[in-house]
Amino acid sequence: MSKKPSEILQNANGKLLPEYEFDYQKAKPNRFITSSTSQPLKVVVLDEDVAQVFTPSEAVKSSITIAYSIHTKLTIKKIVRRGLYRWA
Repeated sequence: MSKKPSEILQNANGKLLPEYEFDYQKAKPNRFITSSTSQPLKVVVLDEDVAQVFTPSEAVKSSITIAYSIHTKLTIKKIVRRGLYRWA
């Protein structure tokens, strides 16, 4: 009968084998993962009356996202309508 992977890593006492013990003092940060703190935070300060309507931060974020997408679409339509950009 073959051994399970957990049985291979452990000795008779149930402790990890010495080659599998990890020294966290020697660990280096993963260079392939960017930390969330690498990008600066953007803070929006709301007036009191607006803050009472948008209590959760997700509501504020979704409203700003919708407003930005509408603004972008309208700007693109203006550019195309005025002939400043022509499709190839």
